[in-house]
Amino acid sequence: MLAEKNETIRECVVTLKELTADEKARMQSEARDEYYRRLNWAEERGLQKGIAQGIEQGIEQGLELGQKETARILVSNVDHAMESFHLNLTGACAGLGITVEAYQAAKKLLK
Repeated sequence: MLAEKNETIRECVVTLKELTADEKARMQSEARDEYYRRLNWAEERGLQKGIAQGIEQGIEQGLELGQKETARILVSNVDHAMESFHLNLTGACAGLGITVEAYQAAKKLLK
């Protein structure tokens, strides 16, 4: 082979092999870096999405609990007024400034 006979050509072949190996290592390193960048981006995006969903669910649950607690208090107040003052439902609701429909809706929400 020609590289075996000529020292300069042999050195060029060795250098070319080294450069090729260095380029391959560089490309592998860049590919690895890009993989981890994309992986981190995906994890961050998933985390942000999960936090947003958790906040939304928490707000919904909080509103639902608040509505149920308000309904429980309303029903309790009307029932207490009927018992304590010997009133019918219409009279107790009127005395508390609410409608019979509001009382019935609250009672239904608690079921």
